[in-house]
Amino acid sequence: MTNDVENISNTVSQSIALLFQGVLTLVGCLVFMLYYSPMLTLVSLTSVVLTLVVTKNLPKFMRKYFRYSRRFRQTERTYRKKWYPVTER
Repeated sequence: MTNDVENISNTVSQSIALLFQGVLTLVGCLVFMLYYSPMLTLVSLTSVVLTLVVTKNLPKFMRKYFRYSRRFRQTERTYRKKWYPVTER
């Protein structure tokens, strides 16, 4: 039981350290980007936000077109079977 608790404690402490390191790296990069070129920082952050928005909303938008495409293929397949039957040779 003690070994399990110790393993969980080590895992949690490592995870917290990695999270802190990641946040610190992100903040540091943003600070240096702003220091070197505020305009380029704005452009890059805008592109990141735009990419996230498009990635989130694109599946909702495309769902109806996939449904339409599926219906069209089914109709076309039915038409082919009706007018061009497969003949055995």
